[in-house]
Amino acid sequence: MSSILPYCNLFPTVVNDIFYQSSENSCVRHSLLSLSSMISDYRLRRPLDRFQYQYIKTLQLIQRSLLKTEVTESIAIAVYLMLCIDTVRADLDTARKHLRGLFLILQQLQEKPVLSMNGDYGPITKVLR
Repeated sequence: MSSILPYCNLFPTVVNDIFYQSSENSCVRHSLLSLSSMISDYRLRRPLDRFQYQYIKTLQLIQRSLLKTEVTESIAIAVYLMLCIDTVRADLDTARKHLRGLFLILQQLQEKPVLSMNGDYGPITKVLR
């Protein structure tokens, strides 16, 4: 998995955390669907229509959440996955924007930690604290 998602070796629970968050949050779910569609469509040499749909849907959901000032670990994970996608696609201008956005989200999570649904801090907040 480390060939697809960087830092899996540093954060061994990252895959489980992402899949857990995807069942709870539509932003993460669509970003994960976008990533998986991109990989499968590329490998099967199919048009990237599914990927594009999921990518745009994810961006819309992230923007909606940020407009409502809902900054959570799920949003951070979704933006991180979008950053990975943009980096793989060599869309470095967009990747830079997502990196900047992720930095701002992580800053806000560090200043105002948010408890997860189970009443505990999530993995990102635990690292930031």
